[in-house]
Amino acid sequence: MDPELMETLTKRSFDYLNTTAQAILLILDQAGIILSANTYASVLTGKDLPGRHLKEIILEHSWQDGLLDSWTHHPESSLMNIRAGTGLPRTLHITVYHEGSVYLLFGHSDSEETERLSQEILTLNQ
Repeated sequence: MDPELMETLTKRSFDYLNTTAQAILLILDQAGIILSANTYASVLTGKDLPGRHLKEIILEHSWQDGLLDSWTHHPESSLMNIRAGTGLPRTLHITVYHEGSVYLLFGHSDSEETERLSQEILTLNQ
């Protein structure tokens, strides 16, 4: 593929992920401090995330030393439970990559959980 085209596609993909996509992207340091967060992560949690520790958004007692490394070594996605800005818990499927001195954490909502909750609401409204 043409290198110039590849560079353009990479930039547009990152811009989309950073500003529009309903998926989270967190860049964390080795201690779990959030260095950068995309728009959706901040909207979902209702917090300005850079400078906060990851344990401030995951459910209580979920943080433990080595958690980022354990997520990194899973070949399939892991689950992370966070407290959304509404105060309600939210389950995310996450994939974590350790790149140099940072971790890249990508996550998306559990579509099965969303579907199940929607069905429960419909049933309750009947």
